[in-house]
Amino acid sequence: TEVFGLHVFGKGSSINSSKYSNEALRLLCVEMVGDRKLKDVRKYLAIPSVLLDNQDPKERKSDIVCYSNADPQHQEESLCDVIMRTAAAPTYFPSWQRHVDGGLYAHDPSSEALRMAISPSKLNIPVQDVVLISFSTGKVNHFYDDPNHDWGYVQ
Repeated sequence: TEVFGLHVFGKGSSINSSKYSNEALRLLCVEMVGDRKLKDVRKYLAIPSVLLDNQDPKERKSDIVCYSNADPQHQEESLCDVIMRTAAAPTYFPSWQRHVDGGLYAHDPSSEALRMAISPSKLNIPVQDVVLISFSTGKVNHFYDDPNHDWGYVQ
């Protein structure tokens, strides 16, 4: 399949690479949001991501990040880059700027939005004044029935 003249599906068959290219997604992102920054969005956002390598020579580690236009340190972040970071689902798409999908830690992104809303260091909104609407990701209706959950490579 081609999008914008680029092959989207079947990028490679190697076990060491992602299944799909993120180039068409990047082009769509650039087309939709252009060079806007997080500070340019009028509604509050909470966008989870996982930083795989902080490249700090003193304490090298991975970290979880929740990008938000309510956080002064994220105001100048490119909206397109933040979208690409959170859309980088491992095995499906390559990482973006050392980041992958925030769903690895924030299975329910609305919980990140609520944390940001009521946090004294963020928006500091009283919880009784928060109205939160979440579609589709807030409830897990399955479990894995296995006496020891030791699945090896399959896991």
